[in-house]
Amino acid sequence: MRAESPAACRALGVALALCAAVALLGSGALRAPAFADTIPEKRYPPSKAAELKARLLDLPSSPEAPSWASQYVRQPELNRLEPTAGVAERIWA
Repeated sequence: MRAESPAACRALGVALALCAAVALLGSGALRAPAFADTIPEKRYPPSKAAELKARLLDLPSSPEAPSWASQYVRQPELNRLEPTAGVAERIWA
């Protein structure tokens, strides 16, 4: 049995720790969760008009946006707004 110097023992320990870290990273054990896994599912407001408006604001270039806009302008909630606000909402959609 040979007596190793303290510096050699430290170097060997660091090398073993690096090898273990590389092995864990390669196996995926220490991999961060995917970005899509960390985002909760989008929740929209409970009323239909509020949901349609939120969808239009979130995804204005979506293929479904024209359908959402036409549904939004027909919602009874818009009739309860003051006339100017109701017209502005319909023009916006």
